[in-house]
Amino acid sequence: LINGEKPVFFIAQEHIEQTQNLALSKSIQVEIRTLELKTFEHTPLAACYTKVTKEALVLQDLLSQQDIVTYEGDIRLADRYLMERFIKGSVEFTGHQQSRNGFHRIQNAKCRSGDYEPKLHVVSLDLECSEKGILYSIGLDSPHDSRVIMIGEPEPAETNIQWVQNEKALLEALIAWFKSFDPDVIVGWNVIDFDFRLLHKRAEWHNMKLMLGRADQP
Repeated sequence: LINGEKPVFFIAQEHIEQTQNLALSKSIQVEIRTLELKTFEHTPLAACYTKVTKEALVLQDLLSQQDIVTYEGDIRLADRYLMERFIKGSVEFTGHQQSRNGFHRIQNAKCRSGDYEPKLHVVSLDLECSEKGILYSIGLDSPHDSRVIMIGEPEPAETNIQWVQNEKALLEALIAWFKSFDPDVIVGWNVIDFDFRLLHKRAEWHNMKLMLGRADQP
C-alpha cells in the first residue's frame, strides 16, 4: 500500500481561478500548483490535485462543460506512479510487511525501478466454439507444454491432443493444466474480451468456478 499519492491533471494557468470556483461550487478540495511545464503551444500549465479520483473526474467534467481543456486526466493514479519513477519491469521497495492468508502486504511502500528482468512463463490460448458459444476445443501453447484439449473420441493425430468427453470435462482439464503449469502471462487473439468472457460464461452454465489464478483464485 502506497500512501500520500493524489490524483492529478493539468490545466492552463489562465484557467486557475475558474477551476477554483468550479471546485468550490461542488465542495471539491483542490490544490493547484503552477508549474514550469508548458504545452506544445507554449501555454504555461498548472497541476490540479484532489483527494480522490472521483473528485478529479467530477472536476474535469465541470471544466469540460466550460470548454476548458484538461491534460493527462485519463492517466490512472497507479499508472502515473509507475511512469514517474520509470518502473516498467521489476521494482525495488521498502516498507512494513504484513502477512495474512498466505499473502504479503507492504504498508507505506516506497518504490523505485529495479534491475531484475523476470523470465515470464507465457502461454498462448486459443478457443474453438460453435456459433452459440459452446466450446469444442482449447489450444494451449507454451515452452513447457503444448496441447489441444478437445471434446470427442480419441483418434490418431500429429498434434498432442488431450481428449475429453464433454464441455464440463474440457473446462476441468483447462483448470488442471493451469494448476500444473502455472503460467505468468496469457496471450491470444482477444483474450480478455472474448476468450475469458466465453470461458467464464460456459463455466457458469455448468455451475463451475473457473479457478485459473494462483492460490485457487479466479
